[in-house]
Amino acid sequence: MKTIVTDVLVIGGGLAGLRLGVGAKRRGHDVTLLSLVPPKRSHSAAAQGGMQASLANVIKGQGIPKTFILKTPCAAATGGPTRMWCACL
Repeated sequence: MKTIVTDVLVIGGGLAGLRLGVGAKRRGHDVTLLSLVPPKRSHSAAAQGGMQASLANVIKGQGIPKTFILKTPCAAATGGPTRMWCACL
């Protein structure tokens, strides 16, 4: 059995897990992410179309950059959002 030493262990590769991992990495921590499925098959990626429905209310109130919205396709099948999130790691 292989032993891995890490500062932060994230269990789950959905949006919350990826966000936690990115935040910890930006703060200089060594991050290991465990997921049962590849990132393109996480529940967050599969639900991408449904999550975008709420962005109309959030863009004005929270200032989500339009460039992010334009790069995020409506269909999760394209794999676009997953590539964008994984590039942060």
